[in-house]
Parts: sequence; C-alpha cells; structure tokens
Amino acid sequence: MKNTIKLFGIIALVAIIGLFFTACDNDNGGKTITFSLDIVDSRTFNVTVEGAKWLEDNTMSGMNILLSGSLTVNRNSDGYEYTTPRFYEILEAEITDNVAIIRLQDLFYGLKGTISFNTSELTNGQFLTNGGHSDVYQVNTSKSSITFP
Repeated sequence: MKNTIKLFGIIALVAIIGLFFTACDNDNGGKTITFSLDIVDSRTFNVTVEGAKWLEDNTMSGMNILLSGSLTVNRNSDGYEYTTPRFYEILEAEITDNVAIIRLQDLFYGLKGTISFNTSELTNGQFLTNGGHSDVYQVNTSKSSITFP
C-alpha cells in the first residue's frame, strides 16, 4: 500500500511538472516578425524589420548572412569592376531600432545587382533584440528583393 501511494505521488508530481512546462509562455509571445527591402538612392537601401528591433551591435557581416545575391561595383581608385556576394566587402551598415541603413562604401561607385533575403537564415532571430524561435518570420513579398540597375 505504501508503494502504491508513493507511485501515485510520483505520477502526480510528474504530471504537475509536465503541465507547468506546457503552460509556460514562450520566450516572447510568438509574434510575427516581417522583413522588407527598400531602395533609398543609387548607393543606399534599407532593411526593415517590423515586430522586433535590430541588435545595436549588428554589423554588415550580420546583414551578409540575412541577404543574398551578387553585386557589382567599380573601385574609385582605378575603375576596376568588382563582383562579390560578400556584401560586407563593399557595403557598410548603420543600425537603428528597426531599420538597417545599408550604404555603398565610399571606395566604390556604380552599384549594380539584385539583393534578396536568405530566407533560411531569418528564422533564428539572432540579429534581433527580441526575436525568438517561437516567432513567425516572414518576408514582405512586395519588398522581398531590390535591383540596382
């Protein structure tokens, strides 16, 4: 009889712990976070996030992971045409709360190419102050890529 009572006590304890974990709220409410791209001018574009904020110390290396494509620029010193998928080599980022302002470095001119989101990298929230694994990450389909002529 004592063993039966202990067994029921252990089962009840396990059930309470299981319910506790099931009832816990996720780390940030499971909100929807939307990303979009906008051209500002011939040297600048914005990467906007709605529903979260960029980390202040996010850099162009971080943006390079979120973005994909290939850009061609000319070097100011000799006009050499340079094509690269490594955006951090030619672009610089200024991060505000929800907008990353991306500019062509002063060493280059003649930005050409298409940029889009690397959607496989959007789901971890590592570049956001309040993004989590339980959130829904999506790209604004009307602003999912930009092309510089």
